[in-house]
Amino acid sequence: MSNYSELLSFVLGLFLPPVVEFVKTKFSDNKIIHYLIALGSCFVIGIISTLIEGKFNTTDLDTIVGSISLALVSSQSVYNLYWRTSKIAKKIANLRT
Repeated sequence: MSNYSELLSFVLGLFLPPVVEFVKTKFSDNKIIHYLIALGSCFVIGIISTLIEGKFNTTDLDTIVGSISLALVSSQSVYNLYWRTSKIAKKIANLRT
């Protein structure tokens, strides 16, 4: 990881599952909407981290895509390995109306 934005995206992605789960409670139980929320939040994290480093331009598209990808991979890894079966996730899921 040579870019600061990619490292930042990776670290922020690790903490994204609880935020995404809470936001998903505000929407109906629709898998497509939930997937779009998770993907959109990773996209936002990748863009913000690239903006912070000042590499949001057409010559650094690899940094933008890399940042988005690392946010997605890290958040999905944490979600599948830990978050999905955690007690906190079950409590947040009970908030759905």
